[in-house]
Amino acid sequence: MTLITLTELANKSFHLGHNLEQWNPKTKKFIYKIVNKTCVIDLIQTAHYLSKAYSYFYIAGQFKHNILFIGSTPLGATLIKHAAQTSANFYYNRPWIAGTLTNWTMIQSRLILLIWVSKILNLINTSPSTFKVSSSTYSTFYRIYKQLTVKLSGLIGLVEIPEILFILDPKTEKIAFNEALKLNKIIISIIDSNINPDQVLIPIPGNDDNFKVLELTLKLLAAGYVHGAYYN
Repeated sequence: MTLITLTELANKSFHLGHNLEQWNPKTKKFIYKIVNKTCVIDLIQTAHYLSKAYSYFYIAGQFKHNILFIGSTPLGATLIKHAAQTSANFYYNRPWIAGTLTNWTMIQSRLILLIWVSKILNLINTSPSTFKVSSSTYSTFYRIYKQLTVKLSGLIGLVEIPEILFILDPKTEKIAFNEALKLNKIIISIIDSNINPDQVLIPIPGNDDNFKVLELTLKLLAAGYVHGAYYN
């Protein structure tokens, strides 16, 4: 099965890397050539690693292994959330809270608080005559609920940190990336010509500044997970 053609990748601008001045030499194996001081990414390599990542997600779906999608850039945040939700996984698409992975106990306690507060608010809203509280108390509960929901809604239901993390941009999500490395997690990422691909298990060479590139990559990976789960 052909997952995607080189023409499709070119039409989505996967091949357009950064200016040579921003080039990270460690991506040399992913660069086809330099044109007008711009790195042109080798789409054969892109197709290869996209297929490899798809297969990895397919197997994860087969075995029901959770995946955590991470990405907070303006271009990618909504796509990260959509990919996680369509594949029944988890996401974090806001500026990273230090210790989210390395101090998981703290995050778990906040998730427990979020669930507890949401239940309290539900009881108050559905049975106001039975569960009476002052307006100030209600406001306090609601404020806590909103704050925690904004920060942690993509992690609700997550019991333990997944072994597989998709980090959209290791450079932007540097703190999350370093925490994942400390915990020896499997990392899959899009690697533009200015990013160090070391320690990324499956680096997908591509233009990470293009919405269509991010959209297609995340759609393919989410589909891989769903296909694996469905055909299990």
